[in-house]
Amino acid sequence: MTMGRKITWGVTVSMMAAALIAPASAVAQRETMLPVVKLAGTLDAAGRLCGDYSDADLLKRKQQQKAAAAAQGISAAEFETHFKAAHDKAKAQLLAVTPAKKTQACQQLRAMAGASLPR
Repeated sequence: MTMGRKITWGVTVSMMAAALIAPASAVAQRETMLPVVKLAGTLDAAGRLCGDYSDADLLKRKQQQKAAAAAQGISAAEFETHFKAAHDKAKAQLLAVTPAKKTQACQQLRAMAGASLPR
């Protein structure tokens, strides 16, 4: 075997290994990101219902989260589907509780955020 063939074989094997590893890595990144998208939807609903953020702030955060999700292989449509489902579920849960329980939930969320949320 000549040196040229060894180099070609080595490059081919390296490229094949990279092709096999990259999709697995991308799938893992994507699967890790889906719960983050759902959490973002939940926190968006809580932020709106607790009155901690303006609509403009929430829209800006959502766009940043969508861009981060896209970098991990989540399409815009998939992001919207998961975000909206989590948002709607959290909104329904917060609207279903008593005002006292809603206040308590909002206080707990503020405490988890380090009490740095605007009021």
